[in-house]
Amino acid sequence: MGKPVEITLRNGPIALGALFLVEADSHAVADPADRYVAHLIFGGRAGTEGGVSAFYADSFGGDFTAVGTGVAASDGFEVAYVYPDAVFVNRWARTEGGLTWTIAARNAAGPEQAFAAYELTRGACVEG
Repeated sequence: MGKPVEITLRNGPIALGALFLVEADSHAVADPADRYVAHLIFGGRAGTEGGVSAFYADSFGGDFTAVGTGVAASDGFEVAYVYPDAVFVNRWARTEGGLTWTIAARNAAGPEQAFAAYELTRGACVEG
């Protein structure tokens, strides 16, 4: 949202395939030292049609981790993470060339506000 970044996603199954991990590593285009890293864990919710459970941890540290819940659809999924000051709604959607990942903040004072938006294109898989 006004600060161009380069972002790399690594992902795959974990915990004997019961969960899925996405690792996001990004830096500002104008300043490669301005980095942000997040680890997102997703899993299905028993007894819910398309239900998703999630956990978000990032380079801001332990005080900024969050548990989320959401729902999957045919073209993506949405997860809401509850923090003390706001709910951050993450929306992932498949596109022809890759993925979009948008994040909106919602607090008690008003409607959703755009927080971040990423357009991700498929790249070559790299081991390691």
